[in-house]
Amino acid sequence: RGRRLYNCVVVINREGQITHCYAKCQLTPRDTRWFAPGNAIALFDVEGVQATAIICHERRYPELVRLAVMAGARIVFHPNAGLDPLPVSRKKRGGRDGIPARAFENAVYYVFANTVGPQPEGKWSAGDSKIVAPDERVLALADNETESVLAATLDLAKASRVYAERGLRRPEFLRSSWKAMIEAVRRQAGKAALSFSLPNKKR
Repeated sequence: RGRRLYNCVVVINREGQITHCYAKCQLTPRDTRWFAPGNAIALFDVEGVQATAIICHERRYPELVRLAVMAGARIVFHPNAGLDPLPVSRKKRGGRDGIPARAFENAVYYVFANTVGPQPEGKWSAGDSKIVAPDERVLALADNETESVLAATLDLAKASRVYAERGLRRPEFLRSSWKAMIEAVRRQAGKAALSFSLPNKKR
């Protein structure tokens, strides 16, 4: 946008149309060398289901997911580009990444898409892309060596958002603050979808 670059997730519907664009808002020091931060939490519609997205390093900021779930999201999409020294990458393998806990604490589905194997500058990515259910079960899991395509059937009735909904009601003294933040999330997500819109092209 203008002369500024953003690190974005683009949402494309079945007709090949861009319906939403989320710009990463929590940047690493390295990110800031190239990118400007976004100014909205992701909230968008996929086939009639509300969803959210975070990008890479943003997994360290649970409020980005919780606020979107409070606003109605039932699926979290999380693209990631792992860049770790090999010993660190090995420690993250086998699901030791905290993602199932994030699905459980929000009672939503979590779709994690990671790079895999050797990366630039001698770094590594742990792979382990996965689809996780609200009860922490891993429905589909890639390995840490090869690129894969994952698929799973999601029972959206189980994406109850129960803990986020309870958090909106209790404790009572936070209700007005949560309400104001949720309204801001919805308002900003709508504005972001427009301000980062790209030309729609059908292939």
